[in-house]
Amino acid sequence: MKAILGKLNGEWLPELARAAVPYCSQVDAAVAYIASTTHPLLTTCKEHGLKLTVYGLLDEHDAVAPSVLKELLAWGPSRAVARLIKGNFHAKVIWWRGYGAYVGSANLTEKAWFNNVEAGVFFPESELADSDIGPDLDAMFEYLGKHSLPVTDELVRKLQEFSRGRDDLVRHQRDLKVRFDREFGRLPDHRGMSGIPARGERVNRAAQFFVTEWMKTLQLMRGLRTEFSALGLRPAWVDTDAHPVVHFDQFLHAYYYSYIRDATGLDEDDDRSTIAKVDAAFQAHRANPAAALKKAALWWAALPRDCAGEEEFIRVTAPQLRRRLSREAVRTMQLDDFRAAFTDVNAFRMHARQVKNSEFGLPAGHHESIHERVTRLCTKIWSIRSPGGRTVRDVIEFVLWGDTPSDMEQRLWQATRDPAYRLPHFGPSSLGEAVGWARPDDFPPRNNRTNKALRALGHDIKLFSNG
Repeated sequence: MKAILGKLNGEWLPELARAAVPYCSQVDAAVAYIASTTHPLLTTCKEHGLKLTVYGLLDEHDAVAPSVLKELLAWGPSRAVARLIKGNFHAKVIWWRGYGAYVGSANLTEKAWFNNVEAGVFFPESELADSDIGPDLDAMFEYLGKHSLPVTDELVRKLQEFSRGRDDLVRHQRDLKVRFDREFGRLPDHRGMSGIPARGERVNRAAQFFVTEWMKTLQLMRGLRTEFSALGLRPAWVDTDAHPVVHFDQFLHAYYYSYIRDATGLDEDDDRSTIAKVDAAFQAHRANPAAALKKAALWWAALPRDCAGEEEFIRVTAPQLRRRLSREAVRTMQLDDFRAAFTDVNAFRMHARQVKNSEFGLPAGHHESIHERVTRLCTKIWSIRSPGGRTVRDVIEFVLWGDTPSDMEQRLWQATRDPAYRLPHFGPSSLGEAVGWARPDDFPPRNNRTNKALRALGHDIKLFSNG
């Protein structure tokens, strides 16, 4: 153990960051304020390929500069993870895994690392392992992981727009706080270690978990798609001008169904055996998901032909779905249009196959084709209303093209949980996928098959179902 006091004792944080490089491949930093993309910790990690996970503060004063968040997103999820805590966070801890941890007062700013009087202590990895300090710091990072918000493109854009108006608002701090609450008020708050909810207040923890998890996975998929594209690996039968989001989705489709599931002879109706195989792949790949992605991409690129219709989906079906789910098409959607669109939504089709005969008033032994089953389910859903009186067309328009609330994940939560919108057999998997086909430039399609593929590639993703 040694004190890190800068000029006072000749022990400097930049030197500590450089000295750690040969001994570690991952850095975890819980630091409230981060000012610049050129900060020594960031540049050292970037130059030497160390994966950086950062927890910073989200407030109305740009505790973490939007430029820093944008830079970390650009590194990709295999190189950097950025998360923010909204309120009640002031830690300054940097753990160079395998080398040691700094605990002190210094933020990730130039002044803190070079000019301020800052006080901290560095614990070598051996001391962390031989004492309670290591487990305590692990527990802190685990806590922050559960109570922080994943940084997404949308969040960065909001912060950038918010920052542009700050100069006009600094004279009116109350207005600044009001505007911050308007833009970010729906995001879950970190209540603080000893926070006690006000009398009568009810925190919808399920909604908070859903929104946070969806934001995290959304940005993970964006980053992985960028990494996948950068590998430059594609089968000869995938056109070079194929939409990158569609290409990545169909790669995940083939990877899950043909590489993970069917290659082992799993029964597609036995969800337990499928999930067991996914979890086995997750355990094998979680230590190095980047290597798992490259290995899977090499397998994909070597395929002489598609596995289950991926080529036609990339060339024909995806562009067709985008037209059928456009804002204009949804506004005039009729039953035949609904059926034509959602027949090609994989999650909806798979859910229709699993709906029991009794739901349709059919005998237990009744059998029909998947097309007939989808048609039957579309007709059923089209004829019903939510408890709030919404039609399925209303729900689709609200989620895909609604303006209020402005965040898609909030609309998705309302559509699947709020009685005003909720319809049977129309869950987050079907709607999350439909969002991606309607707006691939904004949102990657996500369904439970996507979740399983991402988890099999080594990412800790929550699985869900129910359409």
